[in-house]
Amino acid sequence: MPTIFADTNNGTLFNSNQSSHANARDATTSNSINTTSTSLTANLYQRASGRGGGVTYRVDRIFLYFDTSTITSTPASATFSIQRTSTSPLGNFRIIKSNAFGGDGQTALAKSDFDAFPGFSADSTMSGNVTDYCDDTIAASAWGTGNAYNTTAINLNSTALSDMASNDFFILAIVNFDFDYKNVDSDPLFITQRLSHYTPDFSGTSRDPKIDFVTAGYSNNVIGVASADIAKVNGIATADIEKIIGI
Repeated sequence: MPTIFADTNNGTLFNSNQSSHANARDATTSNSINTTSTSLTANLYQRASGRGGGVTYRVDRIFLYFDTSTITSTPASATFSIQRTSTSPLGNFRIIKSNAFGGDGQTALAKSDFDAFPGFSADSTMSGNVTDYCDDTIAASAWGTGNAYNTTAINLNSTALSDMASNDFFILAIVNFDFDYKNVDSDPLFITQRLSHYTPDFSGTSRDPKIDFVTAGYSNNVIGVASADIAKVNGIATADIEKIIGI
């Protein structure tokens, strides 16, 4: 099963110390950026007590870029994995399409990419507006225990598979589901929803965010039988076969 790892051209945008949910979530530019740490904690949504009373809001968003230039046909399936640190994740998450990094991965992540989601509109839910790359909401429990990849498969949907094949780049973002994605203020609760993970800047690729995918295999007939009706050839799954005897 082929694997692609996230490029080091990645990062997390932080928009903290805001006076309201709207100021934290709907900003067009974040007030901080991290593109170099080997691991970090993103407080994807936080409502906390402010200094001298009052409250502060914070919304962080994780952006990852993958080079998919070698993928020329739509994969049969794909799963996304990220390795968490020893800090336990909290909350629920969503994986969505982004047009950060200049839209093609050729530009460094910028603070102005904070709302770089096709279809995103301030003061509106992301549901039905942005493009989901995973049909399921991901619970914190999906990431299992510390210093390990997620223990539950995060399956990318058909839109993601198509984009992996049609573009030389694949850009996704991880956002909080309950408050950021749904555009819901946590008031009156003080709450922190977070994800701590290793980034592509960690040495080597053993802890890098990754996508494992299954190739679609060949698409021609074999002795008059359609490939869709052939499960295996000499015990090998057709999804793992690109050519038969070099053809």
